[in-house]
Amino acid sequence: EMKKIILIFIILTLQLIYPVSVSAGPKYTMRERFGVGSDGGGAMGKQGNGWYFNWSAYTAKIEGIDFMGTVGFRKDGTGDPVVVEETPDNPSSPICQQKKNYILNHIDVYPDNTSWTVGNEIGWDDGRTADKYADDFVKWRACLKSINPTFQVGSGGLVDTYTKLPRDWGHGCTSTPDVDGSSAYFRTYMTKLKNVYHVIPDFFVAHAYTWCRPGTTTTIIPGGYTVGVANVQDFKNLIVAHRQLLAEFGLQKKDLIMNEWADFSGNSVNYLKDTVNYLMTATDQNTGNPDDEYRLVQKWAWFLFVDTPNDFPEWKNAWLSIAGKLTPLGEAYKAMIPDRLPIGSYDADYWTAGCTVSGWTCVPSNYGASVPVNVYVDGTTPDNLVVVSTTATTPHNPADPGPNNACNGTAHDFEISNNEVRTALIAA
Repeated sequence: EMKKIILIFIILTLQLIYPVSVSAGPKYTMRERFGVGSDGGGAMGKQGNGWYFNWSAYTAKIEGIDFMGTVGFRKDGTGDPVVVEETPDNPSSPICQQKKNYILNHIDVYPDNTSWTVGNEIGWDDGRTADKYADDFVKWRACLKSINPTFQVGSGGLVDTYTKLPRDWGHGCTSTPDVDGSSAYFRTYMTKLKNVYHVIPDFFVAHAYTWCRPGTTTTIIPGGYTVGVANVQDFKNLIVAHRQLLAEFGLQKKDLIMNEWADFSGNSVNYLKDTVNYLMTATDQNTGNPDDEYRLVQKWAWFLFVDTPNDFPEWKNAWLSIAGKLTPLGEAYKAMIPDRLPIGSYDADYWTAGCTVSGWTCVPSNYGASVPVNVYVDGTTPDNLVVVSTTATTPHNPADPGPNNACNGTAHDFEISNNEVRTALIAA
């Protein structure tokens, strides 16, 4: 009996000296982690991502997709160098009241806990010093929290540690990141936030372009732009560097959100797959978030989902969509989302046609012609088609609820519920 007591004492003592790190379960579903930077509006429903941002505070409601707003970025009508919009001196300032009026009049778009970033690529596209950014962050944070105290206010995107900040338009990169790169920039503004304002961002944002990493090669893309060829190992090193910066300030429990990354050199599909696999799996017990299984990155958004081909033509190699249809890159990104949201209604704009069910032809009266029909089960690719029901009494196409809307002479209804198999039957 005495031996048992001694053994228990030794075990308890060892646990005190060498505590075992135990992480909570996953903080988000995989779908909640996948996002896009987008001007694509409702067309994003085809992608299946859980969230998006559009470099603005304003957006329309997109069902089933969370919005991340941006303040303190570009003044309307300005280009590069960016002219930053006015910073509110206090929550009563006109610029803050303008945001408040819009948000409260569109409360369905901005529910409790909506995430906001202050600035886009801080110090880079706006030229702000780290001290000035700290001042602006605190003011915007006060404004947003005055509108809704539950709003989550995070930093703007910190670029690669080897990027010279504030931006030097003649020399974009630096070999001394701890002196004049984004590492030094981060330490300066975070020190001021902590020691002067006693404020910590609710989460942190980074951009994972690897152009300034040592040894990067370059290429010419459409429009004559010279860009660095993205490298997967550089991408991994960049993320590790950002997490190490957070750990310096004891901020491991803060989410790191990668809200821009891409490859513009023409090898985007392979690069996307390799980097997404890393984002989905990378952990570290020293620097990762212990509230999220020690993952290094909590959420990520590929740049760029476009709906209008005239937008950002220089970044065409990284487009996820064009003219309302997914590109091969978009299809690859979509296929990596393991738990895409079911549409919840027969929305013909949600999925793009990729294949047909043999022997099925739909003749909705509003189309005026026979068109193929696709059946998808939630979470599958277009190649895995499952017919859930072939008999029902209600038409499938919301655009034409009349009796003439029929498939093979019989209207079809497919189950949609939170706990059952979910499907979508659409006109191709």
